[in-house]
Amino acid sequence: MKSFNRLYVAEGNMSLTGMNADYRFRLRPDNQLAFVLSLLNELITKKNISSPAVDANIKNIIPSFSLKEFASQTELSIKNCLI
Repeated sequence: MKSFNRLYVAEGNMSLTGMNADYRFRLRPDNQLAFVLSLLNELITKKNISSPAVDANIKNIIPSFSLKEFASQTELSIKNCLI
């Protein structure tokens, strides 16, 4: 098997999708935007995906977010779940 899909879920409360996920992150709703921006920055800088078609204001703040820094601030374990 060359590759397979994994389901990652970041949520505040347990959901049916979260229960069936391969990786589930318990994440408070007020941290979810920072998580998404950190993940976008990781994908753009480390995985060389093209920059998403988003508002220019959002595009300018994405580089100021770091997934490793976010993980350390929120005590989120990402060591086995990096993309």
